[in-house]
Amino acid sequence: MASVRKVVKNCAWEFAKRQRRCARDKSHIIAAGEKCLVVKENMVKKNYCLQCAKLIISCAKKDIEELSVQLREINKE
Repeated sequence: MASVRKVVKNCAWEFAKRQRRCARDKSHIIAAGEKCLVVKENMVKKNYCLQCAKLIISCAKKDIEELSVQLREINKE
């Protein structure tokens, strides 16, 4: 049996080894040693501060819930 494909991938929490700037809002600074969300896109790592990561994850949850609702509607047909 084939394994289940992961929809959310190439995302991980990391501790910043040096100061970074948030990819969503350049005015947000990620200090060295602070945790941040790292998303790999096309061989490029994008770093997000915790404040922006919370918004990104919230939007992803909404998108997945919308897909779940659509799947339930398909199954009713």
